[in-house]
Amino acid sequence: MAVFSVVGDVIDAAVKLLRPGHETPHEKKAEQVRDYLAKHWLRIRPRTRAILIFAGAVLIVVAWLTPWYDSLTWSMPGSQSPGTSSAGYEVTSLSPGDPYAKYGLGAWSKTLTGHDLSSGPAVLRSIAFSSADFYSWVALALLALITIRLLELPGQGRLTAKASRRVYRAIKSGEVVVLLFVVARSLWKGFDLASRATVDAHAQQALFGGPAPAAAHYVTNYSFGLTILPIGLILAAIGVLSADKQEKVMIGPDGAPVSAARKIRVKAWALALIAIIFVAITYGLFDG
Repeated sequence: MAVFSVVGDVIDAAVKLLRPGHETPHEKKAEQVRDYLAKHWLRIRPRTRAILIFAGAVLIVVAWLTPWYDSLTWSMPGSQSPGTSSAGYEVTSLSPGDPYAKYGLGAWSKTLTGHDLSSGPAVLRSIAFSSADFYSWVALALLALITIRLLELPGQGRLTAKASRRVYRAIKSGEVVVLLFVVARSLWKGFDLASRATVDAHAQQALFGGPAPAAAHYVTNYSFGLTILPIGLILAAIGVLSADKQEKVMIGPDGAPVSAARKIRVKAWALALIAIIFVAITYGLFDG
């Protein structure tokens, strides 16, 4: 049932991206920003743009599914029994050479994924994007893949051309620019440019209801999810905020235009397979 629920949420997100209805004021402003940047910035071939958006969306999805932070504490509330605690912390054994072993080899550990942050206490939700935004990124990755496939077709009929225009318009919409802003805002809050102190304080607040006891020696480190999240954001931003580069038209000996041959190095099905394997491996490593 959970699988059907997820599929339904992804379909709803795709319909929202493809909707022909009125844009919100935020989306209209976002489209104006995108159009301005596109006119004064990069121009990239449509298929390359779609690949960048696809790759960026996949990385953002993987980042949401994998740990953003890894917290350690040496003192837990008395109501929490050894083993897996009600707060999700588990006893972990540190090696003698671990830099944190000076606080004791037996520590409590918990990794916080993007999902954990979005579904946790309010203090943690403040540095995450929501499940609805996550499903929108899944839908965006699928739409970008469809666009890549449509651009690979040697010829396009009326129906195919119409579908291609609708999907391509969706991935350039203000909705997508707003999604970029949401991820950038979460990353900004999560990284806390001054130090990890703010993130550490959030985690302590969620567990202890305030600052951790001195004996806890509470520490939070960045993990895999926050490593690839900015990479995904950059790739998606380049694809969304750039403009289309016009294809060069060659003139034949008879004076008629001749389309340049397209060199398709990686097919859409291969991109999809690579993405599925990457998601499966990373999810298995961190959540398996």
